[in-house]
Amino acid sequence: MPSKHPASPLTVLYIGGTGRSGSTVLDRVLGAADGVISVNETYRLLIDLYEDTGLCSCGHPPDRCAFWSQILARIDAGPETGRRMLAHQKRFNQTRHFGAVLSGAYDDLPAFQDYLAWLGDLYHAIASEAGTQVIVDSSKVPTMALILSKVPGIDLRAVHLVRHPVAVAKAWTRPKFDPSKQAEMPVQQVWKSALRWRLRNRNCARLAGCVPVHRLRYEAFTADPAGETAKLIAAIAADVHPGVTFQERAVDLDATHSLAGNPDRHASGWTEIRPAAPLDAPFALRALTWALTWPDAGRMGYGMNDP
Repeated sequence: MPSKHPASPLTVLYIGGTGRSGSTVLDRVLGAADGVISVNETYRLLIDLYEDTGLCSCGHPPDRCAFWSQILARIDAGPETGRRMLAHQKRFNQTRHFGAVLSGAYDDLPAFQDYLAWLGDLYHAIASEAGTQVIVDSSKVPTMALILSKVPGIDLRAVHLVRHPVAVAKAWTRPKFDPSKQAEMPVQQVWKSALRWRLRNRNCARLAGCVPVHRLRYEAFTADPAGETAKLIAAIAADVHPGVTFQERAVDLDATHSLAGNPDRHASGWTEIRPAAPLDAPFALRALTWALTWPDAGRMGYGMNDP
């Protein structure tokens, strides 16, 4: 059956990693260029619609948002199909299924093919509504990146964004207020955030055998946002991304229709990318995090007692 999507592939710049690693700000920066749209965590669309109501960064639920409501009008995302796709998402997207997706174990399953076809419709509808062929998606889950790489008509490029595990673990212990839910975002125990850091980053490293991947350390990005952004684009997206214009450390962020993620997604206008703060964590947090993330953290250039 011929594809119903345009012949030229749609490029998805997928940011993989773990939460509290700076994916929201990187998503916004990469989306600040002409011809590129930043949507943040696309996988949240069905969750926000049918499970845990969330708001677009414009302040409206997706089905009443000026942008997402048009996407939903272009695809089959009504209650029956939407809930079926959400079940597929929960079945296939989890970190524990990375190996199975990588090996192709699900490729012949009708449910998996059903999900791939629907994802193709979703991402092409986003591109069509935005008038672009380049989408930045910071859903972070490496398994989803693998799944997207199997969708016909999608050219998947990945950014492996990594941050010091101690900084990530500490960030997860501090609540942040989410304006879209008018509530505090959940905190996470140190052991859980450390294990998730290890698993997510291991799987991001394994993506390199399947799709173009550029590893970016959050600390390097915040130290030199213009330079590191240029390196990232040159490494995996020079043919599709026009680059981002900085004024010293600041970039002009357009208001977007983004789903989930850090509350920073609500920012717009000239925004300064601040350097990463020095690590200031209790010894017990450092020791437990390091014990659970070594030797992976060391391979990625980090030390337990980094400043």
